[in-house]
Amino acid sequence: MATRDTGSMLRFPDVAVESGPESGHGPDVVLRWGGPGDAEGARRLHARCSAQTLRRRYPGPPEEADSYLGHLLDPRHGDVVVAEAEPGELVGMGHLLRDGTEAEVALLVADAWQRRGIGSAMLRWLLRAATAEGYEAVYAVTEDPHEGMAAVMRGTGLPVVWDPAGGTLVMPVGVLVPAGSFATFS
Repeated sequence: MATRDTGSMLRFPDVAVESGPESGHGPDVVLRWGGPGDAEGARRLHARCSAQTLRRRYPGPPEEADSYLGHLLDPRHGDVVVAEAEPGELVGMGHLLRDGTEAEVALLVADAWQRRGIGSAMLRWLLRAATAEGYEAVYAVTEDPHEGMAAVMRGTGLPVVWDPAGGTLVMPVGVLVPAGSFATFS
């Protein structure tokens, strides 16, 4: 069951996604809320990402990716979920950044860990948080509506609208999850 902690972040039980030893994909991956204490792990995550992966996630040059972490890991700006293969070893990071009645959602998964369901699990986590926090919609900024983030968003089975003028994919949150049903992840 989801509960609120003193930092007013929505907390969920840690969840293992389908990448454990029994699945043949390597160590279990656990999702948890992240924050400023994850800065070093996030820098190591960046180091495990290709320049192309970092360009898809961040607006500037790949070598500037670390400069965004202070803002992204600060809970005043939104929520962060991290995916850990081992404590402190991040293989993915997702953000829900406040923008009025909407929130921007952004995901980063290390190249070697992509296409294992980690991005999808982080997106479901963040969508449930967006629903609980009362956002009307979430959106992702992307250059191509058919790659990476777009595929993960469409994989939810929920409606996604491409806005080519703004380079965004928009998903209305009101259709996401009935209130009170965001405690488990499958």
